[in-house]
Amino acid sequence: MEHERLTTTTPVNPGEVVVAQGLSHPVLGSVRCASAAVVGGALARRGIRVRYHRALNSSARVDQRLPVVRVTSWLDATGRARGFGVASAAGDTATATAVAEVMREWSSALRTRRLLVAGAPPTCHGARRAVRLVGRALAGGGAVYVWGRMVAESAAVEDLRRRGAMVVTDLDLVPCGATVVFPAHGVEPAVRAEAVLRGLTVVDATCPLAADILAEARRFAARGDTIVVIGRADHAVVSTLTGLAPHDTRVVQTVDDVLRLDIDVADPVSYLVAPGFPLDEAADVIAMLRATWPTVRAQHGLCHAATERAEVVDGLAAACDLLLVAGSDDCRDAVTIAERARAVGQADVHVVARVEDLRLAWLPRASTVGVTPALSAAPGTVDGIAEALSALGPLSVAHRDPDIPSQATADDYHGRDARSVPSEVHPTTEPVMTS
Repeated sequence: MEHERLTTTTPVNPGEVVVAQGLSHPVLGSVRCASAAVVGGALARRGIRVRYHRALNSSARVDQRLPVVRVTSWLDATGRARGFGVASAAGDTATATAVAEVMREWSSALRTRRLLVAGAPPTCHGARRAVRLVGRALAGGGAVYVWGRMVAESAAVEDLRRRGAMVVTDLDLVPCGATVVFPAHGVEPAVRAEAVLRGLTVVDATCPLAADILAEARRFAARGDTIVVIGRADHAVVSTLTGLAPHDTRVVQTVDDVLRLDIDVADPVSYLVAPGFPLDEAADVIAMLRATWPTVRAQHGLCHAATERAEVVDGLAAACDLLLVAGSDDCRDAVTIAERARAVGQADVHVVARVEDLRLAWLPRASTVGVTPALSAAPGTVDGIAEALSALGPLSVAHRDPDIPSQATADDYHGRDARSVPSEVHPTTEPVMTS
């Protein structure tokens, strides 16, 4: 590994730096600088203005008037030059000192690493299907309204909004005859009836599996059961489930929630595990429900998408020294993944919105790094992290995928470890447009 001080003819203002995304070296030729974003991020956190240059020129020429380029370079296994380079203005001693410190620090992070990438996507089949159906409706022309919130990657939601999709929670805002899309988590019967009454063109994007669970909830309510929904109260599908029978439905997430339920032991009780809730987190809750109401009745079908994703995260947390959750730190999905990973593994876990958020302190002892995307992950973040790590030493990349789906019921699951439960086959039928 070489550390050099060169010069460049690229203009650099005092108080700023130019970080090379590619570098023209006087001896090595073209140097690939894949870690430009993380080096630039480290400098920006020091309060220095950062610009990036696709192909920064450099020279061994000594000229006190020219900007200084500090370069760290090495040859990879294929003989190609890699490294990073940062230019500061001539005579800007304070900035040059900061650059030297950052370059020295990041050089200490160079080592051989393994990167494990989560193969389980942040959304389930039903949510991805709903996004496709909204896109298909938009392609047909005319205004398209989506009832409630879309549960999808933030990039997919923004794309649909740019193309004209409008989210509403009041059908009065939808013009008569316009198209309304029901989301993957479904809608309450009253909303469906109002859409028909107003002559709206309905595209029902309800996930077939969610539709089955909603139908079971209606059957439970029709026979007079108190329905216990196991899930997170802020999940959209839980709101839909409780809306079917609001006076006879309770929502629980933990065993303590079950102990606080005000339901007579003689009352008929049924429970549903909400789609999007990992089954291993539901196991103790189910056991407590069965202990308290021995005749409690369970749903027939289960959604295993969240369980598959949780198992992949668990595996990464157990196998990695460092686990990166790609997403924003104000995203509930990203926070939930990070909390689970910290609870089940020994990995150092961090949420990163951008490649620039990678910190040096996380990397020197991290020989195995995992990365998993959250709903809020910006496009290209996972690939960008892999690219940045590849510039910090030899990197092997492997994907951790969920098990192949198969069929299971609630009765199959009861009393068994979550990891022994096979996954649900998601139906692939597409809806018919009605008006």
